[in-house]
Amino acid sequence: MIHKESNRALTIQSELSKLGAQISISEDVMYIQGIEKAIATMVNSHGDQRIAIDFVIMFLRAEGSTKIKDAEAVYKSFPNFFEYLEKIG
Repeated sequence: MIHKESNRALTIQSELSKLGAQISISEDVMYIQGIEKAIATMVNSHGDQRIAIDFVIMFLRAEGSTKIKDAEAVYKSFPNFFEYLEKIG
C-alpha cells in the first residue's frame, strides 16, 4: 500500500473523512463507519487509479456535484472505464 502512487490506506482515510465517514486504521485493518449518502465535495485520488475508480463508483449515488482530482488516473489500468460506465448507466 505504501509504495504505490499513494499510501492507499491513508489516502482513503483522508479523502473519505471529508465526506463524513469515520475511518480508523489498525495495522493492516481498516474500519469504516460509512455514511448514508456522500455529499458534494472535492476529493483527490492522488494519481492512484484504484482509488479513482473506487471514488467514481461510490459517487454514482452522491447528492450534488462531487469532483475527483486526478480522476484520469483510471486510464493507467482501465483506459475505457468511462465508456463502459456510460453504457451501464
